[in-house]
Amino acid sequence: MQHRQNIHNIYVIVGLAVTLLVASFYLLGMRPLIKHLEQIHDERITFQLTESSALIHSIFDDQRNIARQVASRSAIRARQAAYLRGEIDHEALVAFCRPKLADAIDAHEDLVSVARYAPDGSRLYSAGAEVPAAYDQKCPTASDDRIELLAADAGRHRLYYCSPLHDTTGRRIGTDLLVMHDQRLHEAVDRQTRPGVGLALVFGEAHSSYWSTQKVSPRMTAALMQHLDGAPPVDGFTIRQQRLERDPDWRILLIVDDAEHARPIERRILPLLVAILATTTAIYLLTVITLRPIIAALLEQKALLARSRCDGLTGAYNHAYMQELLDAELARTTRYGRPLSLILLDIDHFKQVNDRHGHQAGDRVLRTLTLRCRQTIRQTDQLARYGGEEFLVILPETGRAQAMTLAERLRQGVARDEFQVPGERLRLTISLGVISTEGLPRPVDKYDLIEAVDRALYRSKREGRDRVSYGAIVPAVPPASGRKSAAASRGEEGK
Repeated sequence: MQHRQNIHNIYVIVGLAVTLLVASFYLLGMRPLIKHLEQIHDERITFQLTESSALIHSIFDDQRNIARQVASRSAIRARQAAYLRGEIDHEALVAFCRPKLADAIDAHEDLVSVARYAPDGSRLYSAGAEVPAAYDQKCPTASDDRIELLAADAGRHRLYYCSPLHDTTGRRIGTDLLVMHDQRLHEAVDRQTRPGVGLALVFGEAHSSYWSTQKVSPRMTAALMQHLDGAPPVDGFTIRQQRLERDPDWRILLIVDDAEHARPIERRILPLLVAILATTTAIYLLTVITLRPIIAALLEQKALLARSRCDGLTGAYNHAYMQELLDAELARTTRYGRPLSLILLDIDHFKQVNDRHGHQAGDRVLRTLTLRCRQTIRQTDQLARYGGEEFLVILPETGRAQAMTLAERLRQGVARDEFQVPGERLRLTISLGVISTEGLPRPVDKYDLIEAVDRALYRSKREGRDRVSYGAIVPAVPPASGRKSAAASRGEEGK
């Protein structure tokens, strides 16, 4: 009887423990999580609006680039300028230019047709599909360098752009009306639409809209139409909208069916509680057993990735990853027009350290120098071991003056530091080369940058070491067999 009572007590205690665990999970886990999801609902909508805006902007930017390419055809511009000066007649102008515009249309998948107008707004000629005459007077005739998105016709799958045309002196000699396919807008809207969440793209006040009718419910469509008509919000739907920054005539709207959006969570709460009540212990054990090797593998993979990017001796980035970082920063510099600077530094007479004190002492000096550099540069700067005792510092958003100041601070800091080696404290100096893209009128090739900063370092070596030199970027054409750095061409004589 006593044993049965003890077993009963164990059952009761286990049952109470499992019940307490489930109750704690629900009260301390599920309910706060549900409230948290409700709180971040608006944040998710804002995030998707921002993401969708960037996607739509990229489509418009691509099509504006097509308009620029069409307007930049020099042969057509020259003939049109000659026509405006009275050197050729209209028939000769059309005979020469229309086939070339047709070639431009064939070369761009988005482009449907192009109509070209004189500065007074009269149509000169067109190519491709028929351009509606209703748009003849809509392109502005005043001088304007902007490519304007005039209208959208979602029913006919067309976008209409007005693009100015200038001659080589910058004088306005005409205007292009370009008709583009809008298929990419439809595809973008479809990709951003999912059950319970719909994306709409609306142009102007005429309600020319892009809206996925295959992935949304009729109720959601009706809620959108009522919103566009200025009616009060429909219960059960959340609608957020924003205008495109560079195209304010366009609005992006996100329509959320609150019930549909929350239904997946609601459908899982009750079964989840029942499953947890029945299998709490088993799930815990299986989770631990399953996650242990996965976590170990992920940690090992992370460690391997870090080791593959870093120099094993100093912990600075290695040469291979430095190339990737430099490619990325150059791409960002080219896109946003911000300056990029490089510092290449080298330990003076480093070979003497290895010869007198051994390579282990040299390794300690390299590690100490790496630490000093990291303490001096900014968190946004990147330090890489370029090779041997050479280190490269990549300085994003940094002009010449800032880079020279940082390089001088590095030089002075190393010169006044003592480097501890077994039995002795060494005084060392470094030579530095600096280069910057600030003030350059065009994108710079990566190899030209490296060549320039390498020459600047070599100049510091040649002029007595322990100094900072600024280098000039001289574009070079790579030979057929590949580029060769200045460091490789000069050998080790500068060390």
